[in-house]
Amino acid sequence: MSFIDENANLGLFLLIIVIAITVTGLTVFYKDNFTDINSKYNIKLKELNNTFQDLLGTKSALNDTAEQLALKAKREQDLSKKYSDIKDEKERLKSERDDLNQQAQEQSESIRSLNGTVTRLNNELKSKTERVESLESAVDSLQDKVDCLRAGNANC
Repeated sequence: MSFIDENANLGLFLLIIVIAITVTGLTVFYKDNFTDINSKYNIKLKELNNTFQDLLGTKSALNDTAEQLALKAKREQDLSKKYSDIKDEKERLKSERDDLNQQAQEQSESIRSLNGTVTRLNNELKSKTERVESLESAVDSLQDKVDCLRAGNANC
């Protein structure tokens, strides 16, 4: 039995060595794989963090753009309201100007008509004044004759 014991011990020893080499090989293999996987994980994690930072920057830029767009929309709305107010005011002033021009034209026509009437009345007044002067002269002449006749002069 010593042969079997020796062979069994030798087989058991070889089996332990094979198992130890296998475990060592597997440990080295898994360590290399784990290191490789861990390295890839760290690279992906860095890429993910960079992408996240880019996303945060883009989100911030998008928020700024949205605020600027809202501000521009409000400005456009205010300017549109001001434009329509000014346009309405322009139309109102244009209508008022046209009315005033019409009134000015009517006043000019009225003034021309009144100037014609004044000229006609001045001419009539001049004519009447001349008539009055001639009648006063005739009255004075007749008054002189009356005075002369009352005084008893026959040659008057």
